[in-house]
Amino acid sequence: MYKEPEVTSLINLHTSRANATVLLANSKLVRNAYAKIWGFIDSGSITELAGTMIMFDFSDLKAEVDQYISDLDELRLKSENKKLQLKGDQIEEELLKLTNIISQCQEISLYYNMLKSEISEIELDFENAVRRYYRSPMRQGLNDISIIYNSMKNIKGPMGDFEEVSVYIHGIESNGNEFLESAKKASVEGDVIVHVKRNGKKEYYVVKMNEYGEKEVLALDDFQSLQKEDAFKYPEGRIHLVYDTEQSNEHRQETSDDLTRLLSEMGLINKTTKLNLFGHSYGGRRSMQFAMDYPDYVQSITTIGTPYDKNKLAKMGNSLPYVAEKIGQDPRQFTDFLDFNPENKREDNGILHSNVYTDLSKEEMKEDLQNLKSANPEVYTKLEKMNIIASAGYRMETVYYEGGSMEVKTESDDVVSLESQNANNLESLIDERPQYEVEGVSTIKNPGHGNEIKDEEFIELIRQVNTDK
Repeated sequence: MYKEPEVTSLINLHTSRANATVLLANSKLVRNAYAKIWGFIDSGSITELAGTMIMFDFSDLKAEVDQYISDLDELRLKSENKKLQLKGDQIEEELLKLTNIISQCQEISLYYNMLKSEISEIELDFENAVRRYYRSPMRQGLNDISIIYNSMKNIKGPMGDFEEVSVYIHGIESNGNEFLESAKKASVEGDVIVHVKRNGKKEYYVVKMNEYGEKEVLALDDFQSLQKEDAFKYPEGRIHLVYDTEQSNEHRQETSDDLTRLLSEMGLINKTTKLNLFGHSYGGRRSMQFAMDYPDYVQSITTIGTPYDKNKLAKMGNSLPYVAEKIGQDPRQFTDFLDFNPENKREDNGILHSNVYTDLSKEEMKEDLQNLKSANPEVYTKLEKMNIIASAGYRMETVYYEGGSMEVKTESDDVVSLESQNANNLESLIDERPQYEVEGVSTIKNPGHGNEIKDEEFIELIRQVNTDK
């Protein structure tokens, strides 16, 4: 589109400013909005982005576009005034030029107003990203009030004197029984183990050395019995909290909210206690969600067998629930949580709800973390500073060929790919990506995936993480 030189000069100046703004904002959404409008204007191009930190204010963006419009208005008004003052032989040629300038300024102003509308839509998307941060408002609000109140009143809670805490969170269609055995093996003298069962009851254990110098994990009758133990009265050891979700297939946000309430009631969310989170399978997603919600209380996240990407088996269970139910799975299990994401939900008996299966079918953790990075970069920075280990389990298969056989490493643990378990798409957010061979049989009802937390190498990893400061 031909533009009069005066208009071209002004738009070139705006293009230079726009590119500087886009580079500073470093948002692909913002960049694409500018590129779209500049495509209509047909004057220069908008730069591509290479950085990672998003830094801008929507009011600043809109104010700058308002300045572009003001510049055009000023040029248009000058041209209109000149039209009124025209005299002489060249009036026809000059009149045409001024008319073109006025028309072009008006047209480009319309495009700039379109850009402001695009920015407003992006602003709404960012606000939705905050809301889509999967924090159920009522539970989250009550938890936050409880934490603030305890802090202001210096209320420690019954276990608030323990500074070292490990939390073990199981995965889909499971409970904490197997993680309990792993926690027992990883514990040392002076540690306390608490198993919070699905029915709300708690089992207590204390770790001691017997007269032969052997470690013993002793079951206690109740909390009153624990209070009599030196490990509780003089807390120098670690609490191993094995947590059963209230429902086996609840969405990770529901787990985060419930776990927060429990930890607060126990006195384990405070200024000094630091949590090491251990998650198996979907428990890794649950752990990551808790860390996203309360990063100030988390020291590390260690996962094994976690599907950080979308999961094909879960998708099959979500879309063909009757097939999954034939092997004892429960993809239709109703919970009282409903995700803000319209795709991350299902309808059963006329009720919309979200659970493990909808989440694994519809979202990668990368999507949530990108939303978090946009909506709250400060929290994302705290995640970057955490020690996050995404470990993976694999099996060795015997492959037979003419004349012999050989052992071949599988690309999964029968359920989740190594790439997904190692959270490769989260890139530098993950600090370590170890892999462990999973022992045991491999069947539909008993895949290698279920044996990972029993693996001695993974238990040794738990010990290492617990001793790191």
